[in-house]
Amino acid sequence: MKKENKLTLLTAPKCISYLYLSVVGQVELEKETFVDLYTEALKSYKEYVFNDIELIEGKKVNLCELCDEMYDRCHPDKVIRKGKVAVVISTFGTGWYSSNGHIKMLFDPKIVSIVERGETAKINKEWLKDQLGLTDVYCSNVESLELVWVDVDTNFDVLEYHIEGRGLIEYVVTEEDLKLKA
Repeated sequence: MKKENKLTLLTAPKCISYLYLSVVGQVELEKETFVDLYTEALKSYKEYVFNDIELIEGKKVNLCELCDEMYDRCHPDKVIRKGKVAVVISTFGTGWYSSNGHIKMLFDPKIVSIVERGETAKINKEWLKDQLGLTDVYCSNVESLELVWVDVDTNFDVLEYHIEGRGLIEYVVTEEDLKLKA
Protein backbone atom coordinates (compact mmCIF):
# COMPACT_ATOMS: atom_id res chain seq x y z
CA MET A 1 0.00 0.00 0.00
CA LYS A 2 1.43 3.37 -1.04
CA LYS A 3 1.84 5.79 1.85
CA GLU A 4 -0.24 8.91 1.42
CA ASN A 5 1.88 12.00 1.76
CA LYS A 6 -0.25 14.97 2.80
CA LEU A 7 1.16 18.41 3.31
CA THR A 8 -0.26 21.87 3.12
CA LEU A 9 1.66 24.83 1.83
CA LEU A 10 1.75 26.10 5.41
CA THR A 11 3.35 22.95 6.86
CA ALA A 12 5.60 22.04 3.92
CA PRO A 13 9.31 22.85 4.16
CA LYS A 14 9.85 26.37 2.83
CA CYS A 15 11.77 25.25 -0.26
CA ILE A 16 8.95 22.83 -1.24
CA SER A 17 6.31 25.54 -0.88
CA TYR A 18 8.28 28.07 -2.91
CA LEU A 19 9.04 25.49 -5.62
CA TYR A 20 5.39 24.58 -5.95
CA LEU A 21 4.27 28.21 -6.02
CA SER A 22 6.96 28.97 -8.61
CA VAL A 23 5.98 26.07 -10.86
CA VAL A 24 2.28 27.03 -10.81
CA GLY A 25 3.12 30.67 -11.48
CA GLN A 26 2.12 32.15 -8.11
CA VAL A 27 5.65 33.29 -7.22
CA GLU A 28 8.38 34.44 -9.58
CA LEU A 29 11.85 33.18 -8.71
CA GLU A 30 15.17 34.05 -10.29
CA LYS A 31 16.67 31.06 -12.16
CA GLU A 32 19.49 30.74 -9.65
CA THR A 33 17.09 30.83 -6.70
CA PHE A 34 14.89 28.18 -8.30
CA VAL A 35 17.91 25.93 -8.94
CA ASP A 36 19.15 26.41 -5.36
CA LEU A 37 15.73 25.55 -3.90
CA TYR A 38 15.35 22.52 -6.17
CA THR A 39 18.81 21.28 -5.21
CA GLU A 40 18.00 21.71 -1.51
CA ALA A 41 14.70 19.87 -1.97
CA LEU A 42 16.40 16.99 -3.80
CA LYS A 43 19.04 16.62 -1.10
CA SER A 44 16.95 17.16 2.03
CA TYR A 45 13.31 16.40 1.26
CA LYS A 46 13.32 13.49 -1.20
CA GLU A 47 10.17 11.97 0.30
CA TYR A 48 8.27 15.12 -0.71
CA VAL A 49 9.93 15.52 -4.08
CA PHE A 50 9.61 12.04 -5.57
CA ASN A 51 6.19 10.98 -4.27
CA ASP A 52 2.81 12.40 -5.17
CA ILE A 53 1.91 14.88 -2.46
CA GLU A 54 -1.23 16.81 -1.66
CA LEU A 55 -0.17 20.41 -1.21
CA ILE A 56 -3.63 21.83 -1.74
CA GLU A 57 -6.75 20.01 -0.59
CA GLY A 58 -7.74 17.45 -3.19
CA LYS A 59 -4.91 18.24 -5.62
CA LYS A 60 -1.99 15.81 -5.80
CA VAL A 61 1.19 16.79 -7.54
CA ASN A 62 4.50 15.16 -8.30
CA LEU A 63 6.85 17.99 -7.49
CA CYS A 64 9.81 16.26 -9.14
CA GLU A 65 8.06 16.13 -12.51
CA LEU A 66 6.97 19.74 -12.23
CA CYS A 67 10.43 20.91 -11.13
CA ASP A 68 12.20 18.90 -13.83
CA GLU A 69 10.05 20.67 -16.39
CA MET A 70 10.87 24.06 -14.86
CA TYR A 71 14.56 23.18 -14.54
CA ASP A 72 14.60 22.22 -18.23
CA ARG A 73 13.29 25.69 -19.04
CA CYS A 74 16.12 27.19 -16.97
CA HIS A 75 18.71 24.89 -18.60
CA PRO A 76 17.66 24.22 -22.20
CA ASP A 77 21.13 22.80 -22.85
CA LYS A 78 20.55 19.72 -20.61
CA VAL A 79 18.03 16.92 -20.17
CA ILE A 80 16.79 16.52 -16.60
CA ARG A 81 14.53 13.73 -15.35
CA LYS A 82 13.65 12.85 -11.77
CA GLY A 83 16.29 15.21 -10.46
CA LYS A 84 19.08 13.75 -12.60
CA VAL A 85 20.96 15.16 -15.59
CA ALA A 86 21.72 13.02 -18.66
CA VAL A 87 25.47 12.74 -19.38
CA VAL A 88 26.67 11.12 -22.63
CA ILE A 89 29.78 8.91 -22.40
CA SER A 90 31.52 6.30 -24.53
CA THR A 91 31.80 2.73 -23.25
CA PHE A 92 34.46 1.53 -25.70
CA GLY A 93 36.79 2.78 -28.38
CA THR A 94 37.86 6.38 -28.12
CA GLY A 95 36.61 8.74 -25.43
CA TRP A 96 33.58 10.73 -26.58
CA TYR A 97 34.11 13.69 -24.26
CA SER A 98 37.64 13.00 -23.04
CA SER A 99 39.03 13.08 -26.60
CA ASN A 100 37.26 16.32 -27.49
CA GLY A 101 36.59 18.35 -24.36
CA HIS A 102 33.39 19.95 -25.70
CA ILE A 103 30.81 20.33 -22.90
CA LYS A 104 28.00 20.22 -25.49
CA MET A 105 28.99 16.63 -26.27
CA LEU A 106 28.21 15.65 -22.68
CA PHE A 107 24.78 17.25 -22.26
CA ASP A 108 23.19 18.30 -25.55
CA PRO A 109 19.49 17.30 -25.68
CA LYS A 110 19.74 16.37 -29.38
CA ILE A 111 22.53 13.90 -28.65
CA VAL A 112 20.72 12.56 -25.57
CA SER A 113 17.60 11.96 -27.67
CA ILE A 114 19.56 10.13 -30.37
CA VAL A 115 21.28 7.92 -27.79
CA GLU A 116 17.93 7.13 -26.13
CA ARG A 117 16.45 6.11 -29.49
CA GLY A 118 19.50 3.98 -30.35
CA GLU A 119 20.17 5.99 -33.51
CA THR A 120 23.77 6.95 -32.76
CA ALA A 121 24.88 6.04 -36.31
CA LYS A 122 23.43 9.46 -37.33
CA ILE A 123 26.17 11.23 -35.38
CA ASN A 124 29.26 12.13 -37.37
CA LYS A 125 31.52 15.15 -37.85
CA GLU A 126 29.13 16.82 -40.28
CA TRP A 127 26.15 16.31 -37.96
CA LEU A 128 28.09 17.76 -35.00
CA LYS A 129 29.06 20.79 -37.10
CA ASP A 130 25.54 21.35 -38.50
CA GLN A 131 23.59 20.69 -35.28
CA LEU A 132 25.95 21.95 -32.57
CA GLY A 133 28.44 24.16 -34.40
CA LEU A 134 31.34 21.95 -33.30
CA THR A 135 34.38 21.67 -35.52
CA ASP A 136 37.64 19.81 -35.12
CA VAL A 137 36.08 16.86 -33.29
CA TYR A 138 37.13 13.25 -33.14
CA CYS A 139 34.01 11.19 -33.73
CA SER A 140 34.31 7.40 -33.85
CA ASN A 141 32.64 4.49 -32.08
CA VAL A 142 29.39 6.44 -31.72
CA GLU A 143 27.60 3.10 -31.33
CA SER A 144 29.20 2.88 -27.87
CA LEU A 145 27.52 6.05 -26.58
CA GLU A 146 25.46 5.58 -23.42
CA LEU A 147 23.72 7.79 -20.88
CA VAL A 148 24.70 8.12 -17.26
CA TRP A 149 22.27 9.99 -14.98
CA VAL A 150 23.93 12.32 -12.46
CA ASP A 151 22.10 14.12 -9.64
CA VAL A 152 21.32 17.77 -10.43
CA ASP A 153 24.00 20.18 -9.21
CA THR A 154 26.56 17.42 -8.51
CA ASN A 155 30.23 18.04 -9.21
CA PHE A 156 31.58 15.28 -11.44
CA ASP A 157 34.29 14.46 -13.92
CA VAL A 158 34.50 12.11 -16.88
CA LEU A 159 37.57 9.92 -16.70
CA GLU A 160 38.86 7.31 -19.07
CA TYR A 161 40.43 3.93 -18.58
CA HIS A 162 42.19 1.76 -21.15
CA ILE A 163 41.05 -1.84 -21.39
CA GLU A 164 42.99 -4.19 -23.66
CA GLY A 165 40.85 -5.12 -26.65
CA ARG A 166 38.21 -2.48 -25.91
CA GLY A 167 40.22 0.70 -26.05
CA LEU A 168 39.31 3.62 -23.85
CA ILE A 169 36.16 3.59 -21.81
CA GLU A 170 34.76 6.64 -20.12
CA TYR A 171 33.13 6.69 -16.72
CA VAL A 172 31.68 9.33 -14.44
CA VAL A 173 33.16 10.04 -11.01
CA THR A 174 31.32 12.24 -8.52
CA GLU A 175 32.51 13.68 -5.21
CA GLU A 176 30.39 11.01 -3.55
CA ASP A 177 32.45 8.30 -5.30
CA LEU A 178 35.69 9.56 -3.82
CA LYS A 179 36.50 7.47 -0.77
CA LEU A 180 39.93 8.76 0.23
CA LYS A 181 40.60 11.91 2.16
CA ALA A 182 44.01 13.32 3.09
